[in-house]
Amino acid sequence: MISGGSGEVVELLQDENNPYRGPYSDPTPDRLGLASVTTPDDRTITFRLNRPFADWNLVMASPVSTPVPRAHDTGAGYGARPVASGPYKIENYRPGESLTLVRNPQWNPRTDPNRPAHPDRIVERMGLAAADVDSRILTDQADVSADQSGVGAEAAARISANPGLRAARTTSEATGGLRYLAVLTKVTPLDNVACRNAVVWALDKKAQQTARGGPLLGGDIASTMLTPPVRFFSWFDLFPSPGSTGNIARARAELNTCGQPNGFATTLATRSDPLSLAQAEAVRTSLARVGITVTVEKLDDAGYAAALDSPERVHSMKYGLALAAGAGTRPTPYAFLAPLAAGSAIRPQHNTNIAELDLSAVDQRLDQGIRTADGEDAASVWTETDRAVVGSAAYIPLLYDRALNVYSSRLTNIHYSPGYMMTDFASLGVVP
Repeated sequence: MISGGSGEVVELLQDENNPYRGPYSDPTPDRLGLASVTTPDDRTITFRLNRPFADWNLVMASPVSTPVPRAHDTGAGYGARPVASGPYKIENYRPGESLTLVRNPQWNPRTDPNRPAHPDRIVERMGLAAADVDSRILTDQADVSADQSGVGAEAAARISANPGLRAARTTSEATGGLRYLAVLTKVTPLDNVACRNAVVWALDKKAQQTARGGPLLGGDIASTMLTPPVRFFSWFDLFPSPGSTGNIARARAELNTCGQPNGFATTLATRSDPLSLAQAEAVRTSLARVGITVTVEKLDDAGYAAALDSPERVHSMKYGLALAAGAGTRPTPYAFLAPLAAGSAIRPQHNTNIAELDLSAVDQRLDQGIRTADGEDAASVWTETDRAVVGSAAYIPLLYDRALNVYSSRLTNIHYSPGYMMTDFASLGVVP
């Protein structure tokens, strides 16, 4: 799924004066309403975009852009049994329980050199508890975790105590994700940039890393919104402090500037899992050093999503801070920054710009960046964009996320793919 779903593709292809309603509402003959898409021959599809979009090739490489033969298009039911155009086809699918893939006899490996397709059969089990998944892989009852989000605390302790296991059967790689603190710009007194700056300077990022298990499990301390696997990543630090533990003097100076010399009170929204709560406590302790009193409101996953989904609800609950994490759906600056920081991403419902950052300087650079294909020029624009977001103090980067993943003893060809920001599943094999 790409950022914004298939709507992103449609927005780039449709006539803005005559919005495309989709193939099932298309009144034109043969449902060919998008004149910007043509097929000059049996092996070519030509797309004519209504504006420059440097991420287009990556969008087309995503699953949402897979062509579907008209005769096999079953509408809403298509996802239950999609057409197999690769090395595997679905043998059995039980939603929420299991998926079994077997070899596709129609696939020709000579036309698809990028997928070696080593296993004859792939079975995915769904709905298992994370600890159960870790246990099955460690005992060779399963081979790999599909989400690649890293093992839990119990498995991590077992791996750390066994250097041989860690060396032979684990990887610890950057996921492309960022853990950050959103500072809500429409909630007083954090609508004042100096008050937001006080939060940034007072925050102990080293304590954030410790709260998530140290460098191996918690990731590296972050100072930018863009993460190392993302194209055009460039390191900088606008709020440096010794050991990344915060600068109390600078924080107090900013509090004086924003008219809150004795600090202020605010509420932090966070998920209720143990690691998130440890992070929240580290935030509370850090900010208390300069008189900022933080009340932690812990929410289950559903409650957290509902609380931050609507700016109106955020304002009514007076949330000033929110611990969050995210990653782009492709390893490009636009895919990560636009949903998070574009003014147009602020919506009454399904809001992705949690901090409600709305700066013309950011929006202009986002637009310039996605229109710039040249590598050197694009690198400069995206670094400027990143600096503008960080400089707003609406989002505070905390940690470049890292995942410690474990694999069965029979799995082979394990390697990290920066393009997918995870292990390359297409290359995996097994020892019979």
